[in-house]
Amino acid sequence: MFSAPAELVAPPADAVARRSLASAATKAIGAMLGFSVARDVRERLPSLLWSGDGATEAATPSGINADGTPMQIVLSGDAGGWRVRVLFDPGTDAADARQRYRFARRSAYRLLGSRHTGARGLRNLLSRFGPDAGTDADRFTEGVLWLAFAPGSRGLALYIDASVREPDEQWTRTAHFLRDHVNGDLASPMLDAWRATGLLAPASVGAEIGVQGMRRFKAHWRLVREPRDGELAAIAPVLAVPHVRRGLRSLVGERTLEAGGVLLETCFVAGCASSGDAKLDIPAASLAPDAVRAANECADALGVRALPDSATALVAASRLSYAGVGCDADGRSRLNLYLHPIPSGT
Repeated sequence: MFSAPAELVAPPADAVARRSLASAATKAIGAMLGFSVARDVRERLPSLLWSGDGATEAATPSGINADGTPMQIVLSGDAGGWRVRVLFDPGTDAADARQRYRFARRSAYRLLGSRHTGARGLRNLLSRFGPDAGTDADRFTEGVLWLAFAPGSRGLALYIDASVREPDEQWTRTAHFLRDHVNGDLASPMLDAWRATGLLAPASVGAEIGVQGMRRFKAHWRLVREPRDGELAAIAPVLAVPHVRRGLRSLVGERTLEAGGVLLETCFVAGCASSGDAKLDIPAASLAPDAVRAANECADALGVRALPDSATALVAASRLSYAGVGCDADGRSRLNLYLHPIPSGT
């Protein structure tokens, strides 16, 4: 869905390895938010991540990390400070893709709660844009539905893989998703123009579900080639803002962007088809070698608050998978760091 490694391997399949991964995530969250919040995550995360139904040999890779493990800790900073989210791919131990999807849906409902204002919208979204009945789910070999939540808060974000179908179907389903949730009269011509550039391929569609229901919708796109001058700015003008360009340069340094791994996130508010909010996610292979220094230089360029000591230690002790620079229509910038927690002994 997001990452594009050359070869994925199976994620932790035995109970010891799973506990070790969950423990690494708990430690990371505790360092940022306090251990009372971390304990809650430690108690909930294993049952959200693993179904317990699959045999060891049934474990399948996740596309979240290059080594197939199904979880990242996401640090997101802006001028107001830094926040933590957990991004994960449920059910990698399920016996097949259909069982994996069913377990992922259960995890989403468990995170949200049946009485949450967004529960009905979640059901409608998954029934329309999740895998079709029959064998369609079998296409999803690296994850079907990814989930994200902020420890200690209500709500979730979810992302549905849009990359496994034929190109025409990818674009058609993405167009249907945006027509359903934003201004349909504007969504179709906008996507037609984006497709005509030959720059983008659909990667995923998603939504954020908060206490007021579903208000923000997302589409992720993989850059299939290096953009020409002005192409990205035509699609996402906020990425051409001078401080955003400086932030991107500080992250990449002298390295060349590998187009196949770079992702563009476009965000939409319900009822509005203009994408005034966008983010560019850059894989670790294209980032400057000193992750902490590059992140602080990028934060300074963006006007984002500097990394606190706890976040700096976490970045230094983790594998950085992606870094993302985003900006909304009002010029407010953000920096996201996608970290792969390293279990002890690895």
